[in-house]
Parts: sequence; C-alpha cells; structure tokens
Amino acid sequence: MGFSSSREIIKVIKKRIGLKEENYKIHMIWKEVSGKIAQYTQVIKVEQEKIWVTVESPVYLQEIFLRKKELIEKINKAIGEEKIKDIKVTIKNI
Repeated sequence: MGFSSSREIIKVIKKRIGLKEENYKIHMIWKEVSGKIAQYTQVIKVEQEKIWVTVESPVYLQEIFLRKKELIEKINKAIGEEKIKDIKVTIKNI
C-alpha cells in the first residue's frame, strides 16, 4: 500500500483506530482551549455530546470543573456547532 501524502497516512491511521474526523478536530481544539492545563490532561473519547478527559491530579479536575461552561462554549464555537454539552473528567491512575 503506497501513500502519496502524510494526509493520506493520517486518514488511514484515524480510520484504523476508529477516530472520526469531527472527534479528531475536538482532540486538537482541546489543546488550544484548555490552555496551560492541556499538558496535564488527555481527551480519551468524544461520544454522545460529551468529552471524556483524564487528568493527572485533582487540581486539574477542579480547574476543568470551574471552567467547564467556558471550555464547552469555546469548543463549540471552534467547531461551528453546539455538539458538546458536557465534559466528564476522571483522574488518571498512575
């Protein structure tokens, strides 16, 4: 199987791991809208109008809780539709 561009490679990888294009965009947008906490968080899935995020400590869980409305508004604005209604957060097992 030959690829003519990196875009094709990314498309094949996303398809193989079951990542829809719109969900991929949300993963990328999360890094932008979450700001400084992005490095301590990870979007693990986007499903049923929710973003599921893991965090490294309760501090980041609390920050997301306090900024939840703002984060949802920024994400929806960036994707151009009211797709996300909630953010669910869990603390990563270390």
